[in-house]
Amino acid sequence: MRRFVLHRLSVNVPCSAWRILLAVSWLLAEPGSARAELRFYPPPGDLAGCAHLRANKDYTVRVNGKPCFVYETEDYWDRSTEARPDKVAFVLFSFKDQPVTVDITCAFPAKAVTVRPTSFGIRARRRRNRITLTLARPRKISVEVNNRKRPLFIFADAPDEPDTEAHHYFGPGVHRIGPKYKLGADERLYIAGGAVLEGTLLMNGPNIKVRGRGILNAGHVTAERWRKDKRLSILSGAGRCDKLEISGLCLMNSPGWFTASLSGDNAILRNLKVIGWLGLTDGPSMYGSHTIHEDCFVFCNDDVLKLNVKSHWVVRNHVIWKGPYGRVFGSLAGGKTPAENITVENIDVICDEGGVNDRSAVFAIYRIHAKNKRKRGNKKNCTFRNIRVEGPRKAPFIYFDARGFEVRNFTFENIRLADHNEYEGRIRAAGDGLIDGLHFKSVTLGGTRIRDLAEANVAVTGAVHNITF
Repeated sequence: MRRFVLHRLSVNVPCSAWRILLAVSWLLAEPGSARAELRFYPPPGDLAGCAHLRANKDYTVRVNGKPCFVYETEDYWDRSTEARPDKVAFVLFSFKDQPVTVDITCAFPAKAVTVRPTSFGIRARRRRNRITLTLARPRKISVEVNNRKRPLFIFADAPDEPDTEAHHYFGPGVHRIGPKYKLGADERLYIAGGAVLEGTLLMNGPNIKVRGRGILNAGHVTAERWRKDKRLSILSGAGRCDKLEISGLCLMNSPGWFTASLSGDNAILRNLKVIGWLGLTDGPSMYGSHTIHEDCFVFCNDDVLKLNVKSHWVVRNHVIWKGPYGRVFGSLAGGKTPAENITVENIDVICDEGGVNDRSAVFAIYRIHAKNKRKRGNKKNCTFRNIRVEGPRKAPFIYFDARGFEVRNFTFENIRLADHNEYEGRIRAAGDGLIDGLHFKSVTLGGTRIRDLAEANVAVTGAVHNITF
């Protein structure tokens, strides 16, 4: 018998009703069974009090013929551009060991459909307002009907085992935990599928685990409050958090950076579904060494992967939609500790809304605090491998500006950008800055393999040495 514990359930859901709904999510398998599984999560109940989160009416979604609850969050940033979506819808479910068929019925005329990342090779069939596609394995994809203004994100996970014995367990329903909900050393928090937590987390100590298949939403915290207190980010630290694990959750509507003051070694950031509308919503990261950051879908409006880290990071298997601010891969040169031995691989950038601006480049490293000569912020031994950027793209390919710090031994391998623009950035070193060792292996812009930086439309100035193709 599985035991489900309701923790501060703040919606009026009859006990018998939610137990029935929970049972639905455990279809086709017992623990340890090798049989195929398909799990649905109960509807969360009344979302009326949830900030910028509600049920969607544009799409009806069925998976293998069974209905799947569709969430929606709207664009509430006061500086949005015409290129931004008006809102996004999303569904959450889990399966394994079998393909699943996803049927989507649109409540508006459907004239065309695109499934991204296109590298996944998932083809959708459209008949009037009905769209059908098949997932052979768990994927995170964007289904875009007619245009990119109202995408449907499908977040299909592998099943997990709910941690009902966690110190902080939240069952299906809406829970209002408030800002800076505290987690200490060795504590576990689990958000079940069908649960929505309204609040933010403040962590301090080693071995903290934050897991689940539910939603953590901070849409009620304003950007103005966050600017006065950065620890109102959806995930923040009050001290070192070594061996931290954040996995499986949908993180929504952080008022600023998705993580703040979060540091520690040997962390895992895995299988996160991230949606942020406001400016400065940098994607989740942390400062430390020996970290695994993998299998995430990130829709945000600033630096998606901020590599202001220490050493021995592996970032892989992400799907990224970046807004008009920031960079896809960015690192500011600050602090005395160099960032080194970083591998970023197998990344699909399905949208980059940045403009023709050096600091919006896909790959960007530069220094803001140039007056502080003691903060070298050196970067070395980094590899970017198997990166695919879909078009249209205006942001430059690369911007490295080494003023007062050093960049050494960067490798770009199998990089494919759908567009080749008239201006693709610059690489320069100034003052006592140095760039030594940039190695490009199979870089393709607009379908053409690039043989040197001049051909790529990238300018080079200053103490820049050992560029190879």
